[in-house]
Parts: sequence; C-alpha cells; structure tokens
Amino acid sequence: MNRKRVASAFTVLAVFVLVGTSLWFFVTGKGLQVAGMAAVASALGVITTVFVDKVLPHTQRTLQAPDALQRIADAVRVEWSEELVHRFVATERDLVAVRWLPRTDLAGRLGDSDLLISGTMRDVSAIVDQFMQLRPRRRMVLLGRPGSGKSTLAVSVVIKILDHPQYRQLAVPVPLSLSSWNPNAVALRDWISRRIADDSFEYVKKDLDRGEWLRIVQRLVTQGRLLPVLDGLDELAEKVRVRALQDIEHTLGGQDLVLACRSEEYSAVKEAGGVLTGVAVAEAQDIELDRAVGYLREMTSNATSEQWIKVYSDY
Repeated sequence: MNRKRVASAFTVLAVFVLVGTSLWFFVTGKGLQVAGMAAVASALGVITTVFVDKVLPHTQRTLQAPDALQRIADAVRVEWSEELVHRFVATERDLVAVRWLPRTDLAGRLGDSDLLISGTMRDVSAIVDQFMQLRPRRRMVLLGRPGSGKSTLAVSVVIKILDHPQYRQLAVPVPLSLSSWNPNAVALRDWISRRIADDSFEYVKKDLDRGEWLRIVQRLVTQGRLLPVLDGLDELAEKVRVRALQDIEHTLGGQDLVLACRSEEYSAVKEAGGVLTGVAVAEAQDIELDRAVGYLREMTSNATSEQWIKVYSDY
C-alpha cells in the first residue's frame, strides 16, 4: 500500500467533511458552532497523521528479514535454474568434467595456511562443501580461460548453496553481472542493492512498492545478509578494473563473496594493485583430448552412428 496515496485520500476526506460541515452550519444558522467544525477538522488531521506515520509503517514492516530473504532466494532459484537449463545443464552429469585446481600464487592466506578450493564440474557439491568450510569468511575466486565454465560453475554453486542443509546459516547467494556497473559513477553497495531489488521485485510487488522494497534490500546488503556472486570483472573496461576490485575489497572486505573472472585479466589487475584478501582461488584446467571425446560419447545419443564413429576414429 502506498503511503502517499492513503495520505491524499484522507486529506480529500477531511476537506469534504470540512466543506460539508461548513454548509450545514451556514444553512442551519448555527454559526456559533464553527468551533466544533474546526475541532472536527483538527481531529481528522491528527487521525490522518497518526495513521500514515504509525499504522502504515507497522503494516509494511510485517515483511521481516527472514521473509524478505526467502523471497530473494525464491527469485534467484527460479531465474538461475532456468538459466542453467538454457545452458543445457539439467544435472551435474550434463557438465563436462572440467577440473578446478588451486592457484596459491593468487590466493589469500589465513595464518600460514593457503585457502584451497579444488574439484570438478561433475561434483559441484564438493566445491560448495569446501567453500562453506572456509574461515573466517567464505570468499572464493573462480578463474579460467574464455568459455572454460566459470559462469556456469558460479551459477551451479549458487543453486547448490540454496539446496544445502546449512543454507539458512549463510547469506543468500545472488548472481550479479559486473558488466552493468560503472565504478566511477555508482557506489558498489548502491549498485548491488538496486540490481537485487529490481530482479526480485516480482516476488514482493503485491505487498510493497519499489521504493519500500529497495530500502529493505539496502538494509540486507548492509547487514551482510546477501552473498554477492560477481561475474565478469574482465567485462569492465580495462581502465576501471583495478578501481573496481579495490571497491569490491573496500565495500565487501568483511563479507562472504564469490567472484568469477578470466585468469589473465585477474592476474593483471592484481599486479596493478587490485587485491582481494582472504580468498580461495581455483582455476579451470584445460580439458584433455580423451576427456573431451569421452564426454561427447557419453552425451551424444547417436554416438554409435557412422558420422560419430568417423570422428572418434581420428582419436
């Protein structure tokens, strides 16, 4: 319900009562009772103020943080499960078994121990388990060549976290493409809040208007209740990448985080002064030829056809 509309409605009602009462006093000749008319108008004004400023906010606050987080999680699950289907990924079996190994030269450190993440695209659950065991913060960077599966793994990790038994102990993961962010024009926290609010508004629009929902999301972001899964640092203009990574570290340094980027570009940004602290870094490995052929054999329904046999025979 929109507070301004309700306030306007009450104001109009107060005016009608005021005019009607004035006419009645004039026709009946009870001019001395104008004081009563003024009292009625004053009372209506007080009621309007109290209702708008006290009752309405109480009604709107019935969407508490757990409910708001659940609606965002629902929005993420629907949108990004569909995205995986569009990428022809219905199950982990549909993923080529790309191996992910630690990049200790790029990782942050916790005491004397490297923060390590490793696994394969066929066992995303194992990667998520390792991610959830990271301390004191869960922060992971996924690197790889173009087309190596960084974005697909990032989205798969999001869905696995939402399915994880300990999910409610975590911030709600939300995939966000950095390509739409201008670090020189918009503060990261504001950009994250507006993107999430816009993407999930469909799930709350019956209860809240956009402005109210944005304010709720802003509080959740500030409180660290949402886990940004940022993809595409390499898609930003080269001249702003260092600034972007510095802003990410400054704004989200104390929060959980997932970042996906091309290996070469991330290394260049780090060498130029951009840095994320306390992160585990995993990099996609090139696929061996026999692994690629095995995947094609497994996933191709007509793998025994004459055309495919001819392809495989060359290897």
